[in-house]
Amino acid sequence: MYCSKCGKALGTNSIKCPFCGTMISNSQVKESKQYREKEKELQRVKLISEQYGQELGITYNEKTNENKILGGIIILAVLLLIIVIVLLIIL
Repeated sequence: MYCSKCGKALGTNSIKCPFCGTMISNSQVKESKQYREKEKELQRVKLISEQYGQELGITYNEKTNENKILGGIIILAVLLLIIVIVLLIIL
């Protein structure tokens, strides 16, 4: 959201502009509430999936650098295997 008077960015919890002091409009209040409710719901879904996923043996996995490294190693291994097979066919 942006201030209707000075145009500077507002935080989602702001009720007035910290730069010029203008109160935010009713439509901005509604937009801010919707955004906060959506964020709360997403957090709730994540917490529920973590809680019940563990009970069902399903783990909630966020992408990490370890996954990228493992993927790179697998790709290199497959390429090496293809090169070896091609060399065996040629010889």
